[in-house]
Amino acid sequence: RRFFIARHGQTSWNFEERLQGTIDESLLTAAGELQAAGLGKRLVAEEAGRIDAVFVSSMQRARQTHDAVQRAFGQEVSLPEPTFSWELREIELFQWQGRLKAEVATGPDAEHWHRWKKSPATFAFDDGVKPLHELWKRAQNCWDELLLPRSACEASAKGDDATHPHTTLVIAHGALGRALLAVALGLPMESFNDSRFQFDNCAWAELEMGPMAGTPTSLSRDGMSITKWRWRHPGPASEWSTVDEEQAAARARLESTAAVEAPEPMAF
Repeated sequence: RRFFIARHGQTSWNFEERLQGTIDESLLTAAGELQAAGLGKRLVAEEAGRIDAVFVSSMQRARQTHDAVQRAFGQEVSLPEPTFSWELREIELFQWQGRLKAEVATGPDAEHWHRWKKSPATFAFDDGVKPLHELWKRAQNCWDELLLPRSACEASAKGDDATHPHTTLVIAHGALGRALLAVALGLPMESFNDSRFQFDNCAWAELEMGPMAGTPTSLSRDGMSITKWRWRHPGPASEWSTVDEEQAAARARLESTAAVEAPEPMAF
């Protein structure tokens, strides 16, 4: 099985550098529409007729992106009917949502903001809510839905072999995309800060599921697991990276961070 995870196109709030989160007001800009059309054209050129299921965040910016992708496919090779899901919404950032990033970073919440940017995995608002922890749980729930067994009729209609593995397209958001990737690869929450997992507008990542060959992850099912991933868009496809490679890199980053932050021994 394969999973394509894509982010929506640029919105008016992206352009303004305003925090969107779960506020469903911002719409795609003209540039965002072009990005979404470009994603659609790339999918048509490389994957037409091979996408078996589509899941879309129910937020407007993701719906608009899906509509542009659907238009690129046209009538002859259309996408499957989408499943719209509120579970695929963006991260909840509570009182910061709707505010400019610069305003939050320099206002009364500046200390909280810098703690969030430095270590989202440990950050909590004053009421104890940990936004990344909540996002991580939701990403796991999303994968539980995405990995539901396919029906027999669907399998026979499309086939399921090396030439046509069952392929699911997900159109959602940047922070959720990072969490979906990290959960699939069995990485710790600290991986959220890794710039290699940054979802630019209309970026598309591909994950492949196959016979378990290395370390099991929380997504392992009946001897099958996510085995590798790569970027597909924009630009040329990147090299594949395996789950074991990503987990080893994550361990090295955590050890390096711990060494830097460790207090120096006291001199007597």
